[in-house]
Amino acid sequence: EENLGKISLEANATGSGFDYKTMTAKISARLLEGEIKKYNYKNLLLDASVAKGNAVVESSIRDPYISYLLNATADLKDKYPAVQMVLKLDTLDLYALHLIKDTLQMSGTMNADFASTNPDALQGTLKLYNISINSNNEKLATDTVTLTASKTDSAQLIILNSEMADMEWKGTYKLTEASQALQHTINKYYNISGFKDTAFTAQQWQMNMHLRPSPLVLQFMPQLKGTDTIGAKISFNSKQNDLDLSLQSPKIQFGEQAIEQLNVTATTKEKQLDYNINMNKAGSKSFQLYETSLSGYLA
Repeated sequence: EENLGKISLEANATGSGFDYKTMTAKISARLLEGEIKKYNYKNLLLDASVAKGNAVVESSIRDPYISYLLNATADLKDKYPAVQMVLKLDTLDLYALHLIKDTLQMSGTMNADFASTNPDALQGTLKLYNISINSNNEKLATDTVTLTASKTDSAQLIILNSEMADMEWKGTYKLTEASQALQHTINKYYNISGFKDTAFTAQQWQMNMHLRPSPLVLQFMPQLKGTDTIGAKISFNSKQNDLDLSLQSPKIQFGEQAIEQLNVTATTKEKQLDYNINMNKAGSKSFQLYETSLSGYLA
């Protein structure tokens, strides 16, 4: 391969069996140096073992442009493994490693603990913290991001918390089919270009969200400065093709334009989707609308 150069590796491996669910094996390796895309990696360490479906991995590298420490365990006996992992990424410079053409450096810590990684029955927690990204000399940082998922016989619950958004999604659903189910209902009232209807499991759920113009959001969209928190709620029943949406915000600012006391609702009925938009005031310093409402339907 033209992207690979000289590889110098020390490794020791022992074990028996070929089925990772029942095999016993250990490997210890050290990459003395290895050239990939004309960058010479050095001192990559890897220790891994698997015994009757239980795997343990420890890995690290100390390099000016890539430096991390990884500790992970996994139960591989099920189709979707249980995973515990801590990744401390001190440095990752994708430009210096010749992996991309634009400058991009990253650092942060990831802590994952999942009893099940099945996306349709997710159970566990994921935490991202001390996240820092430097792209084209623009530094981006955010507070801790936390994802918590739990599953019972009757409901799935996913909670996301971050500085820019909070979400609680509770009910009966399959994560991998949620988009398809929603499009199936919406397509009855509004023709979605390219939509292909396929079978999905019946879903009934509610999602609550709060969206905030955090410092990170304002770095990308400074025009939103002055905007208050936006609250939204979605209720969905795929069997009945019932979809209810509500959105409220005391104030949404975009540059010189502002909307105050915004209230948006949308509700499906048997043959149409009704929507209603109300606002107390909207416009700019030179032009204002007061007590404005817009109603209609899609059918």
